[in-house]
Amino acid sequence: MKKTGLIIMGLAAVMGIGSAAGVCAGTKKIIRFDEGKRVEIDVENGVAGATDAAGTEGADNTEIALENGTEDSAQEDTADSLELGKFWGPVMEKRDGGFSIDSKVPEGYQGEIVIHIDPDNTMILDSVTGFPADESQIAANQTVYVYTSPAMALSLPPQTTAELVLVNIPQDKGAPLYVNASGALEADGAGGYVLKTNGGEEIKVPANCPITPHLTRQMVYLESIEKGSKCLVWLDASGLAEKIVLFNK
Repeated sequence: MKKTGLIIMGLAAVMGIGSAAGVCAGTKKIIRFDEGKRVEIDVENGVAGATDAAGTEGADNTEIALENGTEDSAQEDTADSLELGKFWGPVMEKRDGGFSIDSKVPEGYQGEIVIHIDPDNTMILDSVTGFPADESQIAANQTVYVYTSPAMALSLPPQTTAELVLVNIPQDKGAPLYVNASGALEADGAGGYVLKTNGGEEIKVPANCPITPHLTRQMVYLESIEKGSKCLVWLDASGLAEKIVLFNK
């Protein structure tokens, strides 16, 4: 089975019943941003189209692979291989249940995007310590980094739900990376390791890189990282991992 690396679901399930109303009229679609283009796939009709930042539509050869024609099986098969959405930029305004930012991603979506906060699932963390932060730190004109579900509601402005919001971004260093490991660490041949992610990054990890669990006291090791592990990774000036926080699945 060929994997598309996309979550397949109704927009109402992504954003809530009300937020998708009038946008796609209940049609089940996949929305993603790929190399600066918004790709929309109509799952019911098998039609795919791409729209660039200027709104120009063009053909897209994205294939839809559904095993036995069910959404659940496709979603389960790709659960550990999905790339998270990533946006960063200044907060434009606080909203009821979320906020909007002016996305500045150089090779991705740029412009206003509405970020919803799920009280039960969205993490808000301090980018320096990795500890939980208060939602009050998401304030107008403050730069935040946002990692989201791969699915996005087709609207103007587009909307998605945050899995992680990083606040308190140092101006001289930037934010740590929130990554989904594509597998266990691999030896680099020089005594260290390489962490490969679903986003295509290859992060060099020294053998003595400290790793801690997120909000638990369990013992974790670099060998604890496996396929599907989500990690917050701080990099030093040379691009090496200097600290890792491992999240429970």
